[in-house]
Parts: sequence; C-alpha cells; structure tokens
Amino acid sequence: LSSLERLDLNKNHLTQLPESFGKLRALLDLDLEFNWLQKLPESFGQLSKLKTLHLEFNRLESLPLGFCELGGLQKLGIKQNQLLNLPDTFGQLTSLQVLDLGNNQLESLPESFG
Repeated sequence: LSSLERLDLNKNHLTQLPESFGKLRALLDLDLEFNWLQKLPESFGQLSKLKTLHLEFNRLESLPLGFCELGGLQKLGIKQNQLLNLPDTFGQLTSLQVLDLGNNQLESLPESFG
C-alpha cells in the first residue's frame, strides 16, 4: 500500500490505528470520520504528503506530538471530538487553509496559534 494516495475509512468502528500507519507516506487524502478513535499513533506525523484530513466525529482527547509535522496539511476537520487542548506547536501547520475545531472541549489555544 506504499503508493496509496486516498484512503476512506469513515463510518467504521475503529478505536485505534496501528503504529505502522505512518508508513502510508504517499497519502494525500485521509478520511477517518465517524469512528471511535481515542488517539492517533505517534507515527501519524510521518504522513508528510497529507493535504486533507477528516477526523470529525471521533473520541480524540489529544493529538500526538508528531501531528504538527504535517506541514503540507491544507484542510483539517476535527470537530465533534473531545479535545481539551492543541499541541503547543500547532502553529507549525502553516499550510492550513480550512480548519474546523467546533464542538470539542478546548479550554485554550496555544500561543503558536496566532
């Protein structure tokens, strides 16, 4: 699957992803909406070509440290999760054009956000 560019896993019952998920380095578009994910693997930041990421309607409480290495990410949908905060390095996602953080439990935004 090393050449896979689009992966749609929405509306399943996934509670976790394998650590090897980061090996899908050709991914451009990833849809994980409507699952039961509580966390993402640390290897997630290795998906360096990712442009569009849908994580809406999961149970994510936090994002892995490597998440902010997704420098090419342009569209991030992460509404309807259970996020309390964002990584301090969230501002490194400088290519973001669309960001939906609605209906989480965010208490503050990192300094790097602005």
